[in-house]
Amino acid sequence: MAVTIKVPAEAVVPLVIGMFTLGVLIFAGATLVSWKTKHPRAALIVGLVIAIALSAFVLYKAAVLIPEKYIDLGPPDHPPISLADGPILGFTTVIATLFWRFANQRWVALGLGTGLGVALIAKPFVLPLAIYFSSGSERACVPSDPDTLSIVGPGVACLIAGLIVGLRRPTS
Repeated sequence: MAVTIKVPAEAVVPLVIGMFTLGVLIFAGATLVSWKTKHPRAALIVGLVIAIALSAFVLYKAAVLIPEKYIDLGPPDHPPISLADGPILGFTTVIATLFWRFANQRWVALGLGTGLGVALIAKPFVLPLAIYFSSGSERACVPSDPDTLSIVGPGVACLIAGLIVGLRRPTS
């Protein structure tokens, strides 16, 4: 029994940037800090460019995902969101939040991380998800459904990242 997760085409570039960033943070975090200290202007520009690009994707994806009702299967005239959309959105938001902080924009990082985190956590309670069946019937998802948790879990991660990155005072 194999499980395949289809990554939407528009998510490939943000995910590649995010995975590259995560690798750099894990394997070369200290080198990145020293580079930022030696070249603050270049670090600011790189941080802003990547943060703006990822934030544009995040805001676009949130505008599509948050009002959507159906997950995985929807009526023929109503395309559903994927089970992977929430985790992709959450991961990209956390990386964008980190880049806003890297560009010394902690209030933007706080706003993006916490704002999207709260929106994703509130989504199942304000605009609940539903599963559509080929018979034409549908079932509302309860908060403990994996479909709902695929939205709420990334929301919690975004909220935590936004609070940690945005509220931490700059050093020196």
